[in-house]
Amino acid sequence: MKYFVIHYPKLVQRKEMLTQHLADRGVTDVEWVENLNIDDPFVNWLSNYVGNKLPLGHFSCSVKHFHILHQILERGIEEAVIFEDDVVLHKNFKNIDIPKNLMFVKLGMGVNFHLSPSLVPQQIFNLGGNEANYITKEFAQKFLDQVHFGHSADIVYQAFLMGLNYPMVCIPICHQTSLLDGASSCAGTMPNWIDYIRSWSSIKKYKWSDLLAEYKKVQNVEDEFERNFGVRIKLTNIEFISHRLTSV
Repeated sequence: MKYFVIHYPKLVQRKEMLTQHLADRGVTDVEWVENLNIDDPFVNWLSNYVGNKLPLGHFSCSVKHFHILHQILERGIEEAVIFEDDVVLHKNFKNIDIPKNLMFVKLGMGVNFHLSPSLVPQQIFNLGGNEANYITKEFAQKFLDQVHFGHSADIVYQAFLMGLNYPMVCIPICHQTSLLDGASSCAGTMPNWIDYIRSWSSIKKYKWSDLLAEYKKVQNVEDEFERNFGVRIKLTNIEFISHRLTSV
């Protein structure tokens, strides 16, 4: 199994603690995703391009999730688990047996506080919390054709799955400490999640490959700007970029 961890590199102590915790739980083949932060040129361009209304930190976290899905697809990884860096794993984590017919399984309790640690798959109705998700290549392929950035990644995943009439299955074997110790900063900054899910069928989605192709065009405009003016800048002005693309 391939494991990815979404991490903000300034949280050094959090990485140290989770590195040891994963090792103690026997989790190997771990890849830390530490780029695509709020100061990343692609994140800032994308935020402007899609008309992002979320706090940039939450937006950046979603971009990291979707980047990992792209890596799963591009590298032919059949199955993976995506952790966020405040995850804690139950002592029985390595004993999980994920049903082979499922392309997405939530491995954490998240906001489903009524759940107790268990190795038994069970259907849930709220994916709130992104501490740990089992993802297959099939899921990555389907989702990356319908990307949206209107909510945190967990709620976007739920809207996507419900749009497919796909069961939301949880094996509650992880927890997310920020949901328990008050460190989560989501409250009051996000749209109503129920309204968002209800709007899923009517909102504009993007293909991840199209977004990457558009950003490549932006980089070409930046190259042109540097050739002409002798200065390298990161362009986010959509109006300027669009004009340059239509005038060449």
